[in-house]
Amino acid sequence: MEDVMDSEDSLTSDRICHRETHWKVTIHVECVAEPCPPLLQRTRGASDLAEAARALIPADEREHFIVFLLDGRNRIKGYAEVSIGTLNAAIVHPRDVFRPAIVFGAASIVIAHNHPSGEPQPSAEDFAVTRRLREVVELVGVPVLDHVVVGDGRHFSFLESGALTSISGTGGSHATP
Repeated sequence: MEDVMDSEDSLTSDRICHRETHWKVTIHVECVAEPCPPLLQRTRGASDLAEAARALIPADEREHFIVFLLDGRNRIKGYAEVSIGTLNAAIVHPRDVFRPAIVFGAASIVIAHNHPSGEPQPSAEDFAVTRRLREVVELVGVPVLDHVVVGDGRHFSFLESGALTSISGTGGSHATP
């Protein structure tokens, strides 16, 4: 992030103007990978979300954690990559996940990340991150509808497996995205 100073801000001997720091936040609001029809259509479930995640996450040996920003009709309107980790972990903080959702005005979100090993089975850390994010939902009011982990041609959906409803925190609506 970079500091941006307004052009009207100045410092002179007879007048001191207040300098404010503005943060640049980049939120992708259109398709950046081809083909990506799930980004343009109503999502029908975790398979569509996994396909969109695969289109957006580069072939890399590091974990990439993204958040899909959904409108009131569960259509993906944008996404943000909130963390790039290591071979087997990505540091994910709730403020980084919910910031683009709040700025964009998302009705709900779906979180997704890859496992470079190719095995989509979630780790204990994946469950802990999901639990923590669902607890934050109580404060910010932006439901987490699903957490999708993608691997080699397969995916794991916390919602479809029933793991999402067993994790503490209401997370808002449990409607299928």
